[in-house]
Amino acid sequence: IALALLEKYKDNGDRVKMGLGPFAPYVLSKNLLNIIARHAKDGKLPLQIHVAENFSEMEFFFDSKGPIAEQIFPWLGWEELPLPHQQTPIQYLDEIRFLATPTSIVGGYHLSHSDFDRLARNKTVVTYCPISQKRFNHGQFPYQQLKKAGVTMALGTDFYSETDGFNLWEEMRLALREGCDVTPSALDLLQMATVGGSKALGLDAVTGSLETGKKADYLLGWQRAQADFQN
Repeated sequence: IALALLEKYKDNGDRVKMGLGPFAPYVLSKNLLNIIARHAKDGKLPLQIHVAENFSEMEFFFDSKGPIAEQIFPWLGWEELPLPHQQTPIQYLDEIRFLATPTSIVGGYHLSHSDFDRLARNKTVVTYCPISQKRFNHGQFPYQQLKKAGVTMALGTDFYSETDGFNLWEEMRLALREGCDVTPSALDLLQMATVGGSKALGLDAVTGSLETGKKADYLLGWQRAQADFQN
């Protein structure tokens, strides 16, 4: 179905950008993950997946135990659990070459020491969504460790509010208050929301920064602009 939708909408001009977003490695087989990554690479499509978001995911991936095994799999009607991987999801995705395709992972709250090196080596973008992190108590975002490893980070929205919808400004405000191992500066968060976000979406060649030849949408404080114009 996903590939059929890609074919249907691929020629809708530059106002529609297609991509592939398998939910998480624990609900898809190795073969499906490889097929998805191959299509993303061949079609030069952005690829996104939720990885290392909570402890339950790590427990299930390593030992095939915990709430995912006891609740989610039976709810889905899946009777046979996968064998324990005895490794982290990042290690698994790296070893099956999924991360060889430019990828953005949503989450990254529970990473092992070797995971940081793997993310940096594959130039994987880690997308931080502060509101959903707080809402679902995912854990602390390892901002300092990711930055030290040279991993590109983006800021995203992963929780819909009836009052605000998907609000990137609110994500930035929350990230300035709490949620990270070390609080990012306002400039760092701006870069995550713009440059980092464009890389996560595969749009960094055309937008995300104010440069000659790129498309740009920006806000200008009207009162300040009006005063400067009058002066």
